[in-house]
Amino acid sequence: MMLRPRPIAALALVLGLSAATLAQPRQDGRWEMKMEMNMPGMPANMPPITTVQCITPEEVKDPQKAMPQPGGRGGASNCTISDHKVTGNKVSWKMACTGAEPMTGSAEITYTDDTSVGTMTMNRAGQAMTVKYTGKRLGDCTK
Repeated sequence: MMLRPRPIAALALVLGLSAATLAQPRQDGRWEMKMEMNMPGMPANMPPITTVQCITPEEVKDPQKAMPQPGGRGGASNCTISDHKVTGNKVSWKMACTGAEPMTGSAEITYTDDTSVGTMTMNRAGQAMTVKYTGKRLGDCTK
């Protein structure tokens, strides 16, 4: 079963925003996150998605605030985080989203002072997807 491009784009936004902000070892500030998706049935040469966002101190402390909510960032429906763990400079968690297109997944990201690297695996309607993340802190937020 091939997934439609529109849900893939929305899923990418949800995953990008959730993983980009789920961390306690990470500093707040302006971060650039690059996300590379690998999904059966999708072109192998899909370009990476790069986002730049301001991570607030509140988002660093509360992983649930990182999840897009209905009508909020990304418009995701009812996503929750469980098993959020911080071990040294590694952060891991599980995620479950309910709604029209339920998803489950898990992730692990490793941080240094100004970089991050990680992987998230997701399952939606029997379709597996892997997302690789790399990030770098660009400086303080300019808001």
